[in-house]
Amino acid sequence: MNAKLRVFAALAAVSVLLLAASCAKEPRIRKPTGAMDTPEHHVLTGLRLLEEERPDDAEREFNLAVELDPKYSRAFSGLGITTALKGDFDSAFRHMEAAEDTMKSEQDKLDYHVGMVRVYSA
Repeated sequence: MNAKLRVFAALAAVSVLLLAASCAKEPRIRKPTGAMDTPEHHVLTGLRLLEEERPDDAEREFNLAVELDPKYSRAFSGLGITTALKGDFDSAFRHMEAAEDTMKSEQDKLDYHVGMVRVYSA
């Protein structure tokens, strides 16, 4: 195979890979099933469950919030706390990074910083 043909084949392969990557699906967003099925409500419920020392139930609520809004920073902060309480610090810091990346409001920032304190304290 001559050099020009090898370069063309390599460029074609890279083009196919880039095209496939650009066609990747966005995260599936779940539709709310009722008036109380909101990211905000699930996060508040998750925080209450954390206070009751029920991290598994809290984690379920935070995951429901993420399903409804994959960019809801406060849900990722909650997931960071619950995974840290389970001893999975790699996941905890990944969730906290997602929380930081999706912060929009001052409340998001506050929850992120409180979450980091709780992750480091776990």
